[in-house]
Amino acid sequence: SYKLDFSASQSKFDRKYLGGSTSEYKSLVNEFSIQDTIKYSHDSTLTLAANKQNFDYLNNDVKYNTKALFISNTNKFENLLLSEVLRYDNFSAFDEKITGKLGAKYFFTESLNISANYATAFNSPSLFNLSYTPDLQPETAKSLDINIEFNALKFTYYETKVDNMINYVSNSWPNTQYENIKGKTILKGYELSYSDAITDNVLLSANYARLKTKDAEGKALSRRIKDKINVSLDYYGLKKFHFNVNGAYVGERFDSADNKGAQTGKYSLFNAVVNYEINDNLKTYLKLDNITDKFYQTIDGYGTAGRAAYVGLKASF
Repeated sequence: SYKLDFSASQSKFDRKYLGGSTSEYKSLVNEFSIQDTIKYSHDSTLTLAANKQNFDYLNNDVKYNTKALFISNTNKFENLLLSEVLRYDNFSAFDEKITGKLGAKYFFTESLNISANYATAFNSPSLFNLSYTPDLQPETAKSLDINIEFNALKFTYYETKVDNMINYVSNSWPNTQYENIKGKTILKGYELSYSDAITDNVLLSANYARLKTKDAEGKALSRRIKDKINVSLDYYGLKKFHFNVNGAYVGERFDSADNKGAQTGKYSLFNAVVNYEINDNLKTYLKLDNITDKFYQTIDGYGTAGRAAYVGLKASF
């Protein structure tokens, strides 16, 4: 089989800050891509793609563009699945870069499998970052993850090493600045997740994530959650209705590096949503966020939404 996809998109950003002084930042991103997927045997797929992005910071006419080519291949040999990805990026404002990924997954049984992935990555500063700090450099990364799945249970361990990590400089507002963290920054952790139907009409999903970070000097990074728990319950027992309640516990998080600054973690949030299918083409929903009206901050000094209700209608033809 053979499949060819074309896409084009435009995104406009208009960001305003109101306070002692009013600031406004406008940018424009145009993106074009083509992707060709070829299934050249029963268990083998090759993907070829090209992508172009034009970035335009309208406030001071800062512009740059990226061009990318990538190839991806997947093969399955009985119980073994292999994948390889190679990507080339050309940035008008930065050096060219080649990145890639190697992955393998082995199925011991239908219920048990183990997989691993090794990848390199390249992340250029955003227009917003560059508008404040024009001399920012891209960050590069190497990452490894190992996964074990047994029925509805999955365990993942990961470790990522980042050079020149882009980071916000604490307390630099209103003359906001970003920086490249010198040396190698390490992020590692694990996640345990479960998702399965506990009755014919009830689906339970839960996961626990643990993250540890440190820079080249051994200091913990700012604004990273150390522990997080998510629980979600879905009920499908009434015709045309879907009910969901979900909650999250956010553990310790500090606004400055080395576990210093304001504590912006240690809180719980609860949400709910009801979906109703009017007919095949029309659906409506009612959503409640932060039901207990919990006050919390993800960044010190920036309040987040309290209790909120949303009503939506979706039509498809």
